[in-house]
Amino acid sequence: MLLKVIDKDKVKVLLENEDMTQYSISFESLNPDDISSREFLLGLLKKIYDSTGLNFLDCKVMIEVVPGMSDSCYIIITRLCKSSDDTVCENSAKADEDMYLFEMYCAENIFDIAEVFNKNRDIKISTTKMYKYRGKYYFTVDFPPETVSSEWFYMFIKRLTEFCVKCRWNIINEALLNEWGELVAKNPIQNIAAITH
Repeated sequence: MLLKVIDKDKVKVLLENEDMTQYSISFESLNPDDISSREFLLGLLKKIYDSTGLNFLDCKVMIEVVPGMSDSCYIIITRLCKSSDDTVCENSAKADEDMYLFEMYCAENIFDIAEVFNKNRDIKISTTKMYKYRGKYYFTVDFPPETVSSEWFYMFIKRLTEFCVKCRWNIINEALLNEWGELVAKNPIQNIAAITH
């Protein structure tokens, strides 16, 4: 197991093949709803504190799991509140949102996707991002819970898939794009909407 401190609010952990065997876990089995997964992650947070002095046990964190080579995987732990006790948690609202990740058929599709959003102005979104990774283009969008739970949300996603395909998280996810991809644009959907309407 290798620990890498990114900053005081983020740590990256590499679990190698022998670690996965020792703890009887796999990329597929790690699940926040699973008791053994939660016990493992709690133990990992304690190990991080013992090894680095960074305490992620007394705050809200986001845990991202990214598959590595062979049977290894990366676990990225991010503090959602700043380290200072009197700081308001800036990302708490985002933590309650659902993030969707799509691979675009080509970079120009971002304009078609923005038009789909413009034609469905009742759809509430917060942050959108566009990435380039290994010659392909991706975009992410954060939806509030009330949007995702609406009965017409499925049809809206279906309209988007004329220009993109929803990614499977065990293949690619935002943590991978943040570390290895190139951020092409932040809030491209909102910016295109502001220019065209």
